[in-house]
Amino acid sequence: MSAALSALLDGIIDYAGLFPPAKLDLETALRTYFKHLKGPEKWLVSRFVCPAGELTNLGELLKDYKGEPVLVTVIGSRATSVSELRQVAEQDAEAIQTFHGETDGAAEVQAYETRAIHDVPIGKCVDILSPLAELDVFLEVPWSDHQVDDLHAIAEHDWLGAKGRTGGLVPPEFPSASALAVFLHECMSLDLRFKLTAGMHHPLRHYDALIGAHQHGFLNVACAATLIEAMDFSKSEVEEVLLNENPGSFVFGSDSFAYNNLEVDLASIEDMRSLFLSYGSCSVEDPILGLASLGLIQVGSR
Repeated sequence: MSAALSALLDGIIDYAGLFPPAKLDLETALRTYFKHLKGPEKWLVSRFVCPAGELTNLGELLKDYKGEPVLVTVIGSRATSVSELRQVAEQDAEAIQTFHGETDGAAEVQAYETRAIHDVPIGKCVDILSPLAELDVFLEVPWSDHQVDDLHAIAEHDWLGAKGRTGGLVPPEFPSASALAVFLHECMSLDLRFKLTAGMHHPLRHYDALIGAHQHGFLNVACAATLIEAMDFSKSEVEEVLLNENPGSFVFGSDSFAYNNLEVDLASIEDMRSLFLSYGSCSVEDPILGLASLGLIQVGSR
């Protein structure tokens, strides 16, 4: 594998095997996560994604674990009002503290993710979440006309990042390339840490006939974000990268990658990844097989 591809994708997947479409039970998901961490695909995998309500059960499964600390991203309990979000945030913060105490170093919650509440100003959500600021907190913003304003409001707080949902089980849950281009451009321009989740199982843009929607490619996304960083790509140029299904447009070398003959160095890739931290995926096998099918890696080796 080239150094440029490694830098672009190293640790980019937060493993979300508990969530659809995989929807594994907790014990199976944790076992699968450990398998990935021991396999040749370990370079691609970062945190284990766990709902706040499952932390107690996760702690039970880890009570005799003696390996390297399991890095955990907690998905906050759902809330539909400001008062409910305040209650949920307090309960989740307490659950995280209890989890740390019970696992005694076997696991570390590094990140907390929750959704913004519909029609509630971002500022109110931020105030409620501030007690969790010692973690990497990501607030999922909806694909709406006021998303840009939401991202600017999030960027005012250095402990807070943005989250975008890039797919689901039905076509309306997949944002357009245009909408995703705006999200990426705003986050990169604001130096706003962000992550994405769902729907990105393939390296390049891919039509899923079962769902009836185009899935965004994780290579498209990571390369587009890097081109914003390195060459100040416009939103329309970013959209073109997101729509590009031609493998020949993406060439990876030892110290750079080229997109249609535009060369980007490793420093720009690393700067991009300081902002684009990860994306949640219930599958690691699909991304690995997809990269192998493009000839970018060999299955079974990094």
